[in-house]
Amino acid sequence: MAFSHGKLSGFHIEDSSTNLQNISNKLNSIEISKTGDTAEVTTFNTTNMTKAYVGGLKDATISIEGKWDATIDGTLDGIVGLNKTYFFQIPSTDSSVSDFVQYTGEAIMTGYSGPVASVDDAVTFTADFQLTGSQVRTAGST
Repeated sequence: MAFSHGKLSGFHIEDSSTNLQNISNKLNSIEISKTGDTAEVTTFNTTNMTKAYVGGLKDATISIEGKWDATIDGTLDGIVGLNKTYFFQIPSTDSSVSDFVQYTGEAIMTGYSGPVASVDDAVTFTADFQLTGSQVRTAGST
């Protein structure tokens, strides 16, 4: 089993003009969170006294954060609330790396906070995305 370091992770997103922008060099955190709905199907006369469930729809969100500058602000501020294609790679931006995994799909940016400034740190930003439709996971190994 191969382990990976996060420092080579990447994130690309379309700007408001549908140009694919590599914003990896502005980020220090990328997180995809996935969930699955369940529906209770328990019926009368259940003998083991436990609830029964079936699986339902999948859902996923993405959160990113990084160091703010005017370029990242212009890119992210212009796409809040728009359907955009995102492009996400982990563990590496190099597809020749062993155990390369890439996620692609459509997402809506649901929130953008930036610039976030404090007296004792660099100016930062955060952004959140709601995936919509299917997500494609491509994996390879060299």
